[in-house]
Amino acid sequence: MNRLFQTPSLWVNVMANAVFKASAFLLRDFGEIDHVKHIKRNIASFVKTAENRTEQVLLADLTKAYPCHNVVTKTQNLQNPDQNKTWIVNALCGRENFACGAPSFCISIALEIQSSIQACVIYDVLRDEMFWSEKNKGAFVNKQRIRVTNSDKNLIALTISESLSQDRQQNILSAPMAQTFSPSVLPLRSLGSPALDLAYVAAGRWNGCLVISQSIEDFAAGYLLVQEAGGFVTAWNKTESLTYQSSLELGYGLAASPDTHRWLRKL
Repeated sequence: MNRLFQTPSLWVNVMANAVFKASAFLLRDFGEIDHVKHIKRNIASFVKTAENRTEQVLLADLTKAYPCHNVVTKTQNLQNPDQNKTWIVNALCGRENFACGAPSFCISIALEIQSSIQACVIYDVLRDEMFWSEKNKGAFVNKQRIRVTNSDKNLIALTISESLSQDRQQNILSAPMAQTFSPSVLPLRSLGSPALDLAYVAAGRWNGCLVISQSIEDFAAGYLLVQEAGGFVTAWNKTESLTYQSSLELGYGLAASPDTHRWLRKL
């Protein structure tokens, strides 16, 4: 039986219901990982097939609902010159976790309208948690409103995109701001999935997250979720909100609760 997710947002409903359908295939494939993960020649192909199948199911539903919208995924960039609305899709955020059988991955979709993210969903497939938001309407997990934390524990996530080149990773991690994000300075955590780490910031489970990525699919949904949950998304040691376009240029973005953001700026 197909699940039906209903919110006041039509966009969120379309994204969430596409995700529910696609996640059934991803969940089934994850159950097969133990049988193939020790056969190196098979695991990469298996994971790629699982990701591609999930993406195809997502795009089928999204394009059926809105045939003229643009689509951006890790592998596709389908553009309609007369359209200013774009689906930004990550069919498997946490790919390496999935390949290893680690239970931390998700599906992420954001809707961009005129260069601004207007709605998003991030679905934790194994925990059955649907994080979602529409601009100026707040942030939620399933039916519950979420807010960033005001805790002083300062649990920070450092998450690095799987698609970022080694040279680019090294350049960013050698910068002075990245030295703050070390176990000797901060109690670091990471789920190994940029979208999930950002969802955890929005839900108050992490205090903040430094996302190092130049793939919009990694953070477009999560940035909106954090902002709608009352958090900040900025460049290092800045107070101005960071757009996803600016984040792409910088190669990173800092998402945090207001108290944690102020604390980090003093380090």
